[in-house]
Amino acid sequence: MKITNVQPQQVAFHQELHRNENAVVLVSVSGFRCVMKVVSGIHPPHRALWMDGENPHHDYPHRARIHQREATAYQKLQACGVTQKGYVPQFYGSVQGLEPKLWRPHLDMFMDDINLPSAIFIEYIPGLRQLHLDTRFVDAIKAVTAALVMHNDLTARNFFMIAPGDPERVILLYFDRARTWDKDTLTARQQEWLHEDVQIVEDLGRLLEIDVAEGPPQRFLHLLLHSNPERHGFA
Repeated sequence: MKITNVQPQQVAFHQELHRNENAVVLVSVSGFRCVMKVVSGIHPPHRALWMDGENPHHDYPHRARIHQREATAYQKLQACGVTQKGYVPQFYGSVQGLEPKLWRPHLDMFMDDINLPSAIFIEYIPGLRQLHLDTRFVDAIKAVTAALVMHNDLTARNFFMIAPGDPERVILLYFDRARTWDKDTLTARQQEWLHEDVQIVEDLGRLLEIDVAEGPPQRFLHLLLHSNPERHGFA
């Protein structure tokens, strides 16, 4: 299924799954059920605008670039076969410049945005739940970085997910801070950042084994979130 240039009359809204400054909604596009993630076109005043620089972990992009980064990451992961392995949701397409007044009442929260919101369409996986203790996420991160995609927001809320109907599947979500590169132009510094992602999850996997044998499970989650605050945007 490929979704481009979708019109409001083609979309049936079923259920809001999540809302912050963006909206994640279960929809049907011409009868095809999927998730529509609408990204706000307004730049939150409490967030600094970071241009592409030397530190990717302090780089929270402008709202327009959030959509671009996420769509590009999903496209690259799909092209490199990572999506087919089940580590990330299927990507069906994206749309820019949605007119909220044409989508009323479903996009009313975006009516006052400075710029028009955008949307991506991804696979709907019912019953996702957070996975606190498992080593399978190591394989997921290895597959993602092998595609030259750095997730750039490695927190439990984004990649400890499992589908009840497919208990062997671990899913990585939310690529709105992702960085993507091409093999021909990849620099040594960018390669180092990718290697760091793999090294972190491998180290945490070994710590997980220690936790299971010797300590409370929540210590692993604490280490994941606080082992390097700068890396996760907490510094």
